[in-house]
Amino acid sequence: MSNPNFQPLPERNIRKMNRAEILRLFAWYDFKDALRHEIINCRDFLELVELAVSSADKSEFQNQTQVSV
Repeated sequence: MSNPNFQPLPERNIRKMNRAEILRLFAWYDFKDALRHEIINCRDFLELVELAVSSADKSEFQNQTQVSV
């Protein structure tokens, strides 16, 4: 559920955010899956967050801005 009192920083850098900060940001976005479940409860999303925060070399994320599907 989105927290109405939370406002993300206008100049944020996800590469420098910790797990809790990333989850709070995406909870604020209020993304839902096809069944209307919050994205922050999705196992695949949580795995991606873990990969992002545990990556020793985050340079691979620097040039990624958008994914085409």
